[in-house]
Amino acid sequence: MKHSITLVPGDGIGPEVTAAVVTVLEHAGLDVEWDSHLAGAAALERHGETLPAPLLDSIRKNKVACALGHVLSEGRVRTLDLGGSATTTAFADAIVEQVTAA
Repeated sequence: MKHSITLVPGDGIGPEVTAAVVTVLEHAGLDVEWDSHLAGAAALERHGETLPAPLLDSIRKNKVACALGHVLSEGRVRTLDLGGSATTTAFADAIVEQVTAA
């Protein structure tokens, strides 16, 4: 089943981290169509507002905007760089689980 996910590159983390997570999730087998939007300072510069209407519409439509944020904020899986011992695979599995549960 293909999932449509709103992606906000660099929202709270660097764009390079976002790109790496996208790669990991796709290699983990998540069938996803990314709907990428700017937010914050980048959106303000380009669109004149920090939360452009198309971003909010995408979040409402897709209902999955921040699976990565949920996994990180809940602390369910912590990799070595976050003071834990989980593998990258376990981290990716937790994100896939969050996406498929939505």
